[in-house]
Amino acid sequence: GEFITKDSVALPLSLQIEILRQLGWIRQSLALDYLQQNLDHNSPEVWIEIVTILGRVETFKHEACGILVKMLSGNHPGLARTEIRQAIASSLGQLGEAEGQDALEKLLKDSDRSVQLHSQFALKLLSADEGSS
Repeated sequence: GEFITKDSVALPLSLQIEILRQLGWIRQSLALDYLQQNLDHNSPEVWIEIVTILGRVETFKHEACGILVKMLSGNHPGLARTEIRQAIASSLGQLGEAEGQDALEKLLKDSDRSVQLHSQFALKLLSADEGSS
């Protein structure tokens, strides 16, 4: 279930990203499995795309949130990049899942000011969400 295996030719990055975007529209947990697998074996361009797609998931929001939280709590190489930490904060805010709150509070203490701002905004979205339900 990976785009790149030892025996296959790597797909061009643009094609990989297009496939990931299409997967994001499939409303099944299988699509989330593929997205998660590609977080483990890919490039920063693909990681940021996956994080962004996860923020737009309409069904299985809880699972999508779990993938992002796991990425943050693990030692994912993408966390070295400011834009990926920003995207994680934004996606957690868009998902509106309460379980993303702890992760966002950790991101509030990020060394990068822009990541802190993304996290602040996402936490505001979460608290607004709780008020409306």
